[in-house]
Amino acid sequence: MAPFDAKAMEAELGKLLEKHKVAGVQVSVLLPGGEAADICVGAANKAANEPVEPGTIFEVASLSKTVAAAFALEFFAAKGIPMTTPVNTVLEKHCKTDFRIQSAPDCDPSWAQELQLVHLIDHSGLGQHYVNGVSRKEPMPDVGDLVKGRRSADLGYNEIMVHKRPATKFGYSGGGFLVLQHIIETMEGIDADKATRDFRARIGMSEFSFSQEDIPGRKYARGYFADGSEVDGGRMMFPGFAAGGLAPGRTFTALFKAVLASMGGKGPLRPGVAEALVDDSAPDIGAIEFMGAKMARGAFIATAGSNKIAAHQAANEGFRGVYLYCISGPNKGSGFIVLSNGDNNAAIFNAEACQVVLRTLAWQGVSQEGLKVPAEFAFEGVPQEEIVNQVYKKLVFSAFQPASRL
Repeated sequence: MAPFDAKAMEAELGKLLEKHKVAGVQVSVLLPGGEAADICVGAANKAANEPVEPGTIFEVASLSKTVAAAFALEFFAAKGIPMTTPVNTVLEKHCKTDFRIQSAPDCDPSWAQELQLVHLIDHSGLGQHYVNGVSRKEPMPDVGDLVKGRRSADLGYNEIMVHKRPATKFGYSGGGFLVLQHIIETMEGIDADKATRDFRARIGMSEFSFSQEDIPGRKYARGYFADGSEVDGGRMMFPGFAAGGLAPGRTFTALFKAVLASMGGKGPLRPGVAEALVDDSAPDIGAIEFMGAKMARGAFIATAGSNKIAAHQAANEGFRGVYLYCISGPNKGSGFIVLSNGDNNAAIFNAEACQVVLRTLAWQGVSQEGLKVPAEFAFEGVPQEEIVNQVYKKLVFSAFQPASRL
């Protein structure tokens, strides 16, 4: 790789912020050998003139799913509950809840009984593509009310039901992580943030939080729409496991350092958990079409030459994010995360920021010429929930050889 020059990268990212009218960015880079570097540019809070710093807390949106999946794999392994256990069996035997998964009226009733824990985190079981935000002017609803459909009229959360036979078709699913969170919370009798606290501390993610409340002493980035206006209240609230994580980017560098060390038998995760998190050995059932990468559990796995790269996208109102960490191959042990406080404009900015970092990392199997694709994207005709995937397809994954398909 080229010599890592944080100042040069900072200057280049600053120009891109101006180009795309994005408030600020936080990039955490994991370099070969385990050294980490944080590059922060722009504003976390424009009105208060607060800059982005390494410890600034961003909404990490759907990147929360990776943390939730890693915890779930560890949690159920510790309890001796296989991930192949039917969800309704777990709900009945281990949870203090009357919620049970049912098949949708037009579907085979037996499908609900086929839904397993693993299907909640590999997007092969349930629906509800993205989860809806909640204004900070009202209390965050209990996730149990969301999965039962009690907040359908006002928040758009319909009852979570099975709409396809599990394990037969990929379908990006925030709903699976809603059900997962309800299971954990009703098993433990505490909220998801408290339930995961010891686990997060053990893997170096103490700065990560599933709570939607501000933690005293921490600085939070404010979310901004593409026109520069601020998200009401600075940010919206989201169910923790699906999209409600709040953290600085460096916590994901810590997560993947823990994953990589555990794959080598020397990390903090239980044996087999790290491998299960990034296991993409199952036949593809649609993830490649969706993301240009195979589906593991809580993370997508892209291929670039001999490298396998864990990847995930993020999009909440006023925030965008993406991570790429090489988990095997000649460049194993390096990677990065990009978090920014903007909207669709920030998705394009993030893609171009990825190009900047990838040019420095010079991963085998990533075309340097392909990383020079102009950051232009036509939003017209692309559903809002697909924009982040389509942007990374055109501007980032297209440089991967063999090329990823989205």
